[in-house]
Amino acid sequence: MIDLNNPENKFDIDISKDLLRIDEAFTQIVKDRDSWRDFMQDPNGAMIRVGLHPPASKEANDRANRTFYAALSNKELINHVAGMFEGFDGTEASEHGADETANAAYHQEGLKNGRLQNRVEYDVSAAHHFFEQREAAETAYKILLHDLNENGVLTRKYETDEIDTYVADMVAGVLAQKSLTELPTLETWDNHYGVGTGFGVGEAEIGVAVTAAVPAEGVVAVTVAVLGAIASMGDIQSLASLAARGDSDELQRLSMIGQVLAFCSELMLYAESFERQRAASAGA
Repeated sequence: MIDLNNPENKFDIDISKDLLRIDEAFTQIVKDRDSWRDFMQDPNGAMIRVGLHPPASKEANDRANRTFYAALSNKELINHVAGMFEGFDGTEASEHGADETANAAYHQEGLKNGRLQNRVEYDVSAAHHFFEQREAAETAYKILLHDLNENGVLTRKYETDEIDTYVADMVAGVLAQKSLTELPTLETWDNHYGVGTGFGVGEAEIGVAVTAAVPAEGVVAVTVAVLGAIASMGDIQSLASLAARGDSDELQRLSMIGQVLAFCSELMLYAESFERQRAASAGA
């Protein structure tokens, strides 16, 4: 059961603070179509501008952006984590103290008012679902970090066992409900960014981001927005029909879903372009 009032649940409390800010930040980004191109070119900078991430040095910002697109274009990573969430439904969320029906109603209410929003308890339950699959969670981080290591995104080349040991220790720390500041760090890029610092490659950024539960920030951030929007549609024909008949609530929901899907489509196309450029550079 998720209890954000229990001081011993330090990891849950830490990530819930960020999750409370994510919905508003991504609502701003998705609704401001004029800013999309800037987001594509500098995603971490965009998240700084909406108050989601702290300021970054140029080097840290560049590494964070490379990490973002390396993960978003990593099919092995996305398929692996998506598979981890195939069983994540209202039943399991309820066992964690997060009511699926209440979250769906809250999410739909947000769409009606032009906002992306989810109950924080439901978002935290997605993180529980991810990390409680301990071996699979470790595999997800290894896929990403070995890829970053091989492609020169990290500050130096690491031996395989260095990364694997870091990942095992980090996941163990999360399961022990350590605070983010108590978890191990592989490397730092500046005062706020690095691997294990919370920004760049953070402990809550992979698992949560690919679920339909939360439009979270991080390395695979907008995969969730695609899944979340589709999950929100229900019967799309019925929704469109009600909107066409002048139902203002359904019209607003349809508009918001359309904006999310358009944003995600453009971002995924940009990620594909990034991957082609990276492959071409590697083969040169």
